[in-house]
Amino acid sequence: MRTEFMTSICETDAFLKQWIEHVSGVQSVSFNKAGMIDSQKGVNVCLYRISKPQIPDLNIDTPLQLCIYYLITVCSDTPDAEHQILTDLAFAALQSNDFDVTFPEQALFSEAFGFPMHAGIIISFTIMKKRTVPPIKIVQKPLLIKQAFQRPLSGLVIQDGKPSSNLKVSIPFINISALTSASGTFELSTIPADCIISELPKQLELTTVKGKLQKIKTVQIDDTSNNIFLKIILEV
Repeated sequence: MRTEFMTSICETDAFLKQWIEHVSGVQSVSFNKAGMIDSQKGVNVCLYRISKPQIPDLNIDTPLQLCIYYLITVCSDTPDAEHQILTDLAFAALQSNDFDVTFPEQALFSEAFGFPMHAGIIISFTIMKKRTVPPIKIVQKPLLIKQAFQRPLSGLVIQDGKPSSNLKVSIPFINISALTSASGTFELSTIPADCIISELPKQLELTTVKGKLQKIKTVQIDDTSNNIFLKIILEV
């Protein structure tokens, strides 16, 4: 098991090739273009997608992240050999903590890439890179900043009677968001004083880290102090 994140596709290529050889015993591991996955005997790997993970950019110290997706198929002299190798890889992938594995609807890949129907698995890695910090410019003249009265906003998210953690709570129209803690609580940055508090429930959005929208059942607002507190109940 790796204890550090990889930082390039070259690293994921090399790691994946070594892992496939170790699990399957097959020495012929080929990295091919889409549509050529059955061109060589052995295990065929196609890098078919790169995307940005659905997580918030918390601050400048958070590394840049990319998700790398590989489609893996097997080509052998007999169907029995293909099935055994692919099954061994699938079971080993399910137990690995180094990457995620999913099982695609193969008809969609066959139609998109133009190759015959062929079972396979998808393995995905997350690679990271340290952000480039822009140089700090020295201000020669003092800046006059107009201070507006603002109020802190916090709350609690509950679903099925239990605190709901790791959800993104956001108010898009004023561009603020936060993740709920293990106890279901969250703290948003302060909101403008002229914000209409009673309208906040209509503006709230709650999503999982993968971007799935959660349905809100009720929102209770405690506006009796300087701090605004929201108790959000989600539908089960």
